[in-house]
Amino acid sequence: MGRRIRGALEAEGITTVIIEPEVSPGEREVPRLIVGRANQDSLQGAGVSTAAGIVAGTDSDPTNLGILLNAKALNPGIFFVVRQNRYRNQVVFQGANADLVMMPSLVSARRMLFVLIAPMMKSFFEGLRDGAPEESARRIAAVVEELEAVVGGTQPRVWSVEITEATGSAVIRTAAAGRDTTLGHLLRDPVDRDRRLECVALALRSGGREEILPGHSTPVTPGDRILFCSSARAQHLLDATMNNEYVLSYLITGVDPPRGWIMQWAARKFAPKSVAAGP
Repeated sequence: MGRRIRGALEAEGITTVIIEPEVSPGEREVPRLIVGRANQDSLQGAGVSTAAGIVAGTDSDPTNLGILLNAKALNPGIFFVVRQNRYRNQVVFQGANADLVMMPSLVSARRMLFVLIAPMMKSFFEGLRDGAPEESARRIAAVVEELEAVVGGTQPRVWSVEITEATGSAVIRTAAAGRDTTLGHLLRDPVDRDRRLECVALALRSGGREEILPGHSTPVTPGDRILFCSSARAQHLLDATMNNEYVLSYLITGVDPPRGWIMQWAARKFAPKSVAAGP
């Protein structure tokens, strides 16, 4: 366990014990440090039988798996975080039933991919942390509460979209026709207009201005970039809404317009004629 992790845990009032096979002379004075291999004897000495959790973070997969097995034998209910160094050992780690498996190379790759697919995440997190600590904490709690209520227990997807002809043609054509589209319109479920999609808009960038957690009345215009967190179903439906004029028109007006030349002709021909007012 690194010093930074240990310091963070002990700042929260969590007592930690470190087992290290090799330490420098100066490090031998570190409190609650056991020098030696993480076998059953040293684990017992560290109090693993009554511990809440353990982290096995060496650069050797066999060593980490050995620590896991020994710790589980002494305390079957312990929460286990284990480091996986090589991808080829994936099946073995899956079978070990650790509570959390961390693979440094995969974490780094996913972090880079995340930045590429959701470049607004950095601004979003900076916006959440902006201001006094108490205000920031309330803002973060509100985001978590909304995500739990809207997206629910489904596996969330974080993604961003820029309103262009390729990704938001319906929004662009609606704007060209002089009608406004808002986030609230986009977040309606096309299957049931009165129901909201499992989707939360985290940030919106428009004309150099960036808004964190924009409201439903926020207008969406060509060139805007929006960061969403949603279920897979909501992502597919929202993508369809932004590129289907009929669906978007229905969500904005509540009226399902006739589609196709014949249906439009029939709607005009058989539409009720207005009655002139009498004298």
